[in-house]
Amino acid sequence: MFVSGSRPRAASALISMIPSFPGRCEPPHATDLLELGSCMFDNRSNWTGGILERLEAGEYRMPD
Repeated sequence: MFVSGSRPRAASALISMIPSFPGRCEPPHATDLLELGSCMFDNRSNWTGGILERLEAGEYRMPD
């Protein structure tokens, strides 16, 4: 079951990699790309969690 507000492991792993990459002022801006990837995982996880909660609550009609 989805835990609302929890961060996916992939997103946390990306954030944890930031200290080993160059700063924002140095090319290739890897830090910004890791943050962007982390946000995408967070958003998809939140969206999926919402769908799961609505399914479990019976908000969608399913054929028998």
